[in-house]
Amino acid sequence: MAVHKPLRTLLALLTAICLLVCLTGCSKMENVTPAGASTTRAAEEEMSAADDAAETADDASPEDNDGDEADFDLGTDERTGVLSSGETIEYYTPSVIKNPGNHQVTLFIWNVDTYKQVTWKYRDTLTVQKLLEGLQHETNWDLSTAAVKLNDQKVTIWWSDRSSLYTGLPKQQNKEYLVFNRKDLDAAILDSVKTTLTENLGLSYTVCYAGPNGGDLTLPEVGVTIPADDPFSSFWDY
Repeated sequence: MAVHKPLRTLLALLTAICLLVCLTGCSKMENVTPAGASTTRAAEEEMSAADDAAETADDASPEDNDGDEADFDLGTDERTGVLSSGETIEYYTPSVIKNPGNHQVTLFIWNVDTYKQVTWKYRDTLTVQKLLEGLQHETNWDLSTAAVKLNDQKVTIWWSDRSSLYTGLPKQQNKEYLVFNRKDLDAAILDSVKTTLTENLGLSYTVCYAGPNGGDLTLPEVGVTIPADDPFSSFWDY
């Protein structure tokens, strides 16, 4: 039986549609793994980016960190550390003072290359001794004095031989003001005390330092002598 032309055209069109559907299905099958996971180019790029990120994280591992801090502090917790010399140190944390008073001043504590300012509260009248107590509480430096002489606007501190100027580095140091040798310790103590006194008592005050008997302050461990009558400016001037 002869097939009419319109019917032949319709059959050809159906055949073309079936072929197109088959080709499309095969194309999709090529982009699907047996487990059904997508393997398109976008997914491959995403996986590659994730691998690169993981490698970068590995490169930044703390074990490979050669920062400056590792030269000075290799401590494994917040209470102890190890100096570059191998000596173990313990960190000091200031205790909380109950009922500290309703007056406050600012302590100036030398820290590497600048002064760190710390608020200190006190009761009643401000004195030299109260400022020294504040500095000692914050740093754990022994700031014992043999005498404190006031003459008009001149303050002369006679340092006790029990002070850290004579006994050296305290076993426990505040991590915020860590020093590693006697010279840096003496500089930090004397400069911090002088700046704290003048900033709170008045810039017109002069500060002098003397030894336990009122004579020149001699620090043989660091080879420095500060005349008792010499208005102190900075440790590094001597």
